[in-house]
Amino acid sequence: VAGANRVFRIASHVTTGAVLCTCLLVALMEVAGRPGVATLVGLATGLLMVSLGSMPVSVVAWSLRGLVLDVVALAISRGKCGMACYCAAASLAFFLQSVVGGALYFLLFVEKSSWLAASKGLFLPPILLGPLLSLAGVYLALRYAVPRAAGIASTRVQG
Repeated sequence: VAGANRVFRIASHVTTGAVLCTCLLVALMEVAGRPGVATLVGLATGLLMVSLGSMPVSVVAWSLRGLVLDVVALAISRGKCGMACYCAAASLAFFLQSVVGGALYFLLFVEKSSWLAASKGLFLPPILLGPLLSLAGVYLALRYAVPRAAGIASTRVQG
């Protein structure tokens, strides 16, 4: 994700970040079955992104995304989250990651006189498209990634 973000910027954030990362976060939450997994993975992702050249706001934004996923999934489901629960959590998490990450970026790294012009091109696409595309990530996780991971785990336990 960090490498793709450096080359493709907004397009990567909206596609790879929304679909692939949502898929991985939801699959890890489902396979681990423990609260806090998405928060920990979000923190690790943010640190990795910074080590690969992203802005330091990545740590806050990715940690927030994981935290929101964990909290919303736990609050809605009280234990077992399904498709609708994960869809709500993933959309809200991606939306807040984009808003907070974008706001911190503008506050820390963009001159105030340029905020309005910069926000139109950089800020609106992820806010509008990302939460919708994150639904595809949830679907891929629950339909393909989690069943495959469960199959691999059961094969290793039996064999």
